[in-house]
Amino acid sequence: MVVGIPEFRLPRDILSKEVDIVKKLGVEIKTNTRIGKDIKFADIQKKYDAVFIAAGAHKAHKLDIEGEKTPGVIDGTEFLHGVNAGDKVVPVDKVVVVGGGNVAIDCARTCLRLGYKQVTIAYRRSAPKCPPSLKKSRKRSAKE
Repeated sequence: MVVGIPEFRLPRDILSKEVDIVKKLGVEIKTNTRIGKDIKFADIQKKYDAVFIAAGAHKAHKLDIEGEKTPGVIDGTEFLHGVNAGDKVVPVDKVVVVGGGNVAIDCARTCLRLGYKQVTIAYRRSAPKCPPSLKKSRKRSAKE
């Protein structure tokens, strides 16, 4: 959550408090553990009565379009990971975000907050068929 969701949408102090509450309820949290490499899935099944897998989907959907691998084109999850990890980002005059889901909205709002001059979202559906997050984001400023 820390690398995939911008802090303006998920403040780190609130996240930390929520994680502490979960821990106090008795949940053991293991991080930096790769199932199948650091620990065998069969070993987990032997040790626990139930297994809940919440791996997250930090992988972008490729569009398979011309120019997708051109320098300056970056997938949204990679962009958000870099920003959240503290990578230096140099704002540009114009950027287009292709998509309409949470990652697209997070990227657009992050760009505005980083000082990008003009941010445009391109989405495949007509305005009435857009997801609610996209309808709400029209002409927002970086302060919102």
